[in-house]
Amino acid sequence: MGSPFGDATDGQYHALVHRDDLWYGSSYWTGPDWTRVGKDWHHPGENTPSVRRFAAPRDGRVTIGGRVRKAHLDGDGVRVWIAHGAKTVWQAELDGKDARGVDPNLTLEVRRGDAIRFVVHKRGTIFCDTTWWDPVVTYADGPRFPCFPGILHQNARRQRLVVRDGRRAGERRRPAAGFGTDPEPGALRRDDRGRPDD
Repeated sequence: MGSPFGDATDGQYHALVHRDDLWYGSSYWTGPDWTRVGKDWHHPGENTPSVRRFAAPRDGRVTIGGRVRKAHLDGDGVRVWIAHGAKTVWQAELDGKDARGVDPNLTLEVRRGDAIRFVVHKRGTIFCDTTWWDPVVTYADGPRFPCFPGILHQNARRQRLVVRDGRRAGERRRPAAGFGTDPEPGALRRDDRGRPDD
C-alpha cells in the first residue's frame, strides 16, 4: 500500500547528489526539481518528495521519534509520512506556519535491513517548504540511531556531512533518496566519491 499523499513508498528512488555548499546550516543531498535533504531538514521538489532512508541494523522493537515542523514559516504547508518497507505507518500534514509540528512517537517491529523512509512532500507548491525533521530510531533494549548521514562535521578544510548509521567506518554508503533506484538495504553513501567516514 502506498501513501495517500503520493506513491513515494512503492516506486523506484533516484540517487541524490551531495552538495558541499551550506543551506539551513548544513551541506545537503540534492535531486530533481529542488529536492533536498540536509542535516536535520528536508525540502521537497516540484514532482519529487524528499526522502530520508534508514536501514535497520538488526532485528527488534523500535520507537521512532523526532519532531517534524516547518523551518520556513510560510507557504501552503507540507505532507509528511513514515513508510516501513512499502507500507505507510504514520502520516501528518503541517500548515505553512506550523513551528510546533508533531512527534510521530511510533513503535514498530523491524528486521535487519528493513527500510524506514521519512518523507516530506508539497501540499500545493514547493515555495517555503523547508521542514525540520531529524528522526531517531531507538531500540527497546537501548541502542539509538540517527536516521540520516546527518551530523555536520567541521573540518579545517571544508564542511561536510558525516555518516553515522551504525555501520563500520569505511563502508561505502549511498545517499538518501527521492524517486529513482532504491539503494541496497542498509547502504548510505556520504558523497559521490565514496570516501570513508572520519
